[in-house]
This record gives sequence, C-alpha cells and structure tokens, in this order.
Amino acid sequence: MMNSQESLWYVPDAVLERLSAKQRDNSWAEFLLCGLYCLVAVTALLIFSIAAFMRSENAYAMTILGFALATGIIYGAIWFSGELHLARHFVVALMGALCLFLFYSGGTENTGPLYYFVFPVVAVFLQGIRLGSISVLSLLLISLVIQDTGAFGFSNERYSFVFMSRIYSVYIIISVLSFLFAWFREKAERELLVSDEDIEQIIHVDLLTGLCNRNFMERLLRLEHNRFKRYQSPFCLMAIQMDNTERIHQRYGTEYSNKLIDQITEILMGTLRNVDIPARWERDVLLAMMPQCNLVEAGLMAERIREEIRRQTFMVGSITVSIGIIEISDDLEEAIASAEENLRSAARDNGNHVVSSKTDGAASTMDKTLFDKLQEH
Repeated sequence: MMNSQESLWYVPDAVLERLSAKQRDNSWAEFLLCGLYCLVAVTALLIFSIAAFMRSENAYAMTILGFALATGIIYGAIWFSGELHLARHFVVALMGALCLFLFYSGGTENTGPLYYFVFPVVAVFLQGIRLGSISVLSLLLISLVIQDTGAFGFSNERYSFVFMSRIYSVYIIISVLSFLFAWFREKAERELLVSDEDIEQIIHVDLLTGLCNRNFMERLLRLEHNRFKRYQSPFCLMAIQMDNTERIHQRYGTEYSNKLIDQITEILMGTLRNVDIPARWERDVLLAMMPQCNLVEAGLMAERIREEIRRQTFMVGSITVSIGIIEISDDLEEAIASAEENLRSAARDNGNHVVSSKTDGAASTMDKTLFDKLQEH
C-alpha cells in the first residue's frame, strides 16, 4: 500500500539533486581539462622564455613570459567568477594569439608557423564545429592579411613562398580532419539521444510543468477506462489550451510561452480536485482526467478554471484559455479525439470558451446561466 501523498509522477528530490550534480561535474571536468592544457602551455612557455633569455633574445623572452603570466591570471579570474564555460573560449583565444605572435616574430629560427598545426584540433575540440570553424578561418584570414599587406611592420621576406604554402596546406588538411572528427562525434552523440528519448518514454514526469507526461497519462487513461467499463461510473476528460499561442510564440519566444504554460499549470492544479490527474498532452495542450465526474460537474470546473485564468494578470496582460470536455463512453480513442475536437471548437473566434459533449452527442458551449446557477449551489 502506498502511503506517500506525492503525485504518481513525482520525481524525488534526491534524483533531481543527482542530475544537477552531474551537470555541475561536467562543467568542472571541462574546466579542469582546459586547465590541464593551460598548465602544459604555461610550462612550455616558461621553458621557451628561459631558453630565449639564454640566447639573449630578451624581447622575445619577455613576450613569451607575458603570455604565461596572463594565462595564469585570466584562468584564475575565470575560476573566481564561476563562469567555467568561458575557459574553453579563453584557451582558443590564447592559442590563436600565441600562433599570431609566433607567426609575426618567427619564433626560434623562423619555425613559429609550425604551431598553427595544433590550433584547428584545439579550437574544434573545445568550441565545437560552428565556433571552432569561425576560429580556424579567422586565424587563417588574419595570417594571410598580415603576410600580404605587411601589416604591423611584418617582413614578407621572413618566410619563403614554398614554406608558407606548405604551412597553409597542412593547416587546411588538419582543419578538415578536425571538422570530420567533430562531426562524427556529434553524430554519435545525436544517436545517443535516441536512447534518451526511449528513457523519456518510461519516466512519468513532464520536465517543464511537473505534471505527468503523455506516455504515463495514456496508461492511466487505459486503467480508468477499464474501471469505467466495469462499474459505469461517470468519467470526463478536459483538454485546455492557451489562446493565441502562435502569436505569443512569435512575439515573445518559446521560453516565455513556456513560462505562461507553467503559470497556467499552477492555476489548474489549484482548482482541480485532489482526485483529478492533469498531464501535459502536447506542447501547448494540458489534459485533465476527471474520474467520478459527470459532464455538468466537469463543465462547472472548466468555467472556474477559465474565469480564474482570465482574471489573472500576466506580463503580457490578460491570458485566456479554451477548454474542450468529453464524457467518456465505451471507445477511449474516440473520446480522446472528441475532446481534442471540442478544444478546437472552443478555440475558434479568439477562444475563451468551454465546449463540452458526450462521445455520442453533439458538442455545445456551456450556458452561462447554467454556470451561474451551479455556482450558487
């Protein structure tokens, strides 16, 4: 026997905490990976600066040492700010700046451009295909402009045409290989999402509203319908949709319309009976299962919900909903289709209506006088 008062689709706080902890762990893992790269880079830069001092290349050595110190300071600032996602962009920017400096200065014995071969791998791995592609192309274009125009006092005689042609050729080849690797990696991740969708079919909760999801509601409907066929107790479905959803989507965006749905869900939960079970049926449609409830009682409840939502003030002003109700008969699939059809009828002409019917009867809008009389009782 279940003693818990939580809803059937309730997700334990411990599970939610583990999911949140997993996301935080991923952010820290990415941050530590970038930190390891920075540590290797700083160590190498310190070694190069010491070697340059020993060769009396003081200006070159100080610049390299400055890169090393800047890396440590900025990475520490990222850690202190808590914006760990900036680490990967910082590493790519640092690597790009270092490549340009080595290209401009020539590095040791004009071997600076050889470090370009590392950049595509780092950029695509850390930033993904889109941002990584922009970073790789940006470095290539800036280098070509500097070489062709002699910008910032760059000497075109520093590198031979054959040498730079080979550098650019290998750079492009490594970039293409990096893109292909990243594409196949993302493809594998997308295929893994199929498994996530399969898992979603066996969990109960809708993550946006906290209601049960469609898969779980379908199972509950079948159970309640079996009970109806045995005992012939009244049983209604109520489909609810926010009016003018497309206009709200286009004007305010999906994120804000989701917030409105979440607010409507709170009003719905505060109005329904304890025995009623609401679910998120479609993106903008909520469906409530109302056992031991006839069509008149369901209509009264629907009008209460519609009026309560209409009276509320949202950030976009007043919001209205349309509601379709059906009293269940022997055919469950037909009943669900009728509830959806009643909802579409209620949504016509700017909505804000309640349309109800029995499965084998004609749909009708609930009479306002009847609603007032029912409220009095």
